[in-house]
Amino acid sequence: MARERLQKYLARCGHGSRRRAELLIEKGLVRVNGEVAELGISIDPVKDEVVLHGETVQPPTTLTVMFHKTAGTITSTHDTHDRLTVMDMLPKRVVDAGVLPAGRLDLETEGLLIMTNDGDLLHRITHPRYRCHKEYFVVLSRAPSERVL
Repeated sequence: MARERLQKYLARCGHGSRRRAELLIEKGLVRVNGEVAELGISIDPVKDEVVLHGETVQPPTTLTVMFHKTAGTITSTHDTHDRLTVMDMLPKRVVDAGVLPAGRLDLETEGLLIMTNDGDLLHRITHPRYRCHKEYFVVLSRAPSERVL
């Protein structure tokens, strides 16, 4: 793996935003290989030991799930109207791993939904710049009008 800025590594490991990680570094709370870290350093995530508050910092194990969303389920992490979300359908250990839906399917739409805690993968699937190809198959009870199309 390539070298990585320390604040980016801390953020990737779940210790807040990059800005928050910078504050932790500036306060002298982060050590790299036993030495107090300085802002702006790069680390080798495989070889270097990063310690925050006396505990070794490690990235979470990535988890990606293919999920068949059924009609009537909200593609969201929570809902203010007490409707079921895709998160309600997952085992607790998967939810606790921090997976998030990569994109959305409408309430009455069913189909494959990718869910992951891998931020880079989530970004590549959802950001228009990467032009991730998505295909939809629609079954209608009647032919749509020109206006609907």
